[in-house]
Amino acid sequence: MLSYKLKGIKDLAKKGDKVRGSLNKRREINAKAVVLLDRWIQKNFQTQGKLAEGGSGWKPLKEATILRRRKGPRPGSPKILQDTGTMKSRWKHIWSAKLAGIQSGVNYSKFHDKGTRRGLPRRKITPMRKQIWPEVVKLYGKWMGKILR
Repeated sequence: MLSYKLKGIKDLAKKGDKVRGSLNKRREINAKAVVLLDRWIQKNFQTQGKLAEGGSGWKPLKEATILRRRKGPRPGSPKILQDTGTMKSRWKHIWSAKLAGIQSGVNYSKFHDKGTRRGLPRRKITPMRKQIWPEVVKLYGKWMGKILR
């Protein structure tokens, strides 16, 4: 007759419970994901859309737009979408144990991000999934690796 005796089942169950509990405590890692996304957006503003537009950057401003700006025309090329800096600096960071997100604090940013039929060109501010997802996977993968050790 053949028989088996398993040892350590209670320890394995305890470890499983600990891992499950740790995986449910995502507030800190979700906050780091929000920081990752905010850095991407800020760098996209700094490079004037080169991250979002595959290196080409945002469409240049029209001469009439430059003349209408609050700071007025200045020598050199003007910073696109950064006349006052409000759109660049006003982002709401949202995170909890269940979600992570970032949202513009100004209602007009969506018109720039997507463009309009009335002639406002699309100047992509936020990343497409394929542009940010590899970094997000790396961040959460590292976090999960620490938990599963």
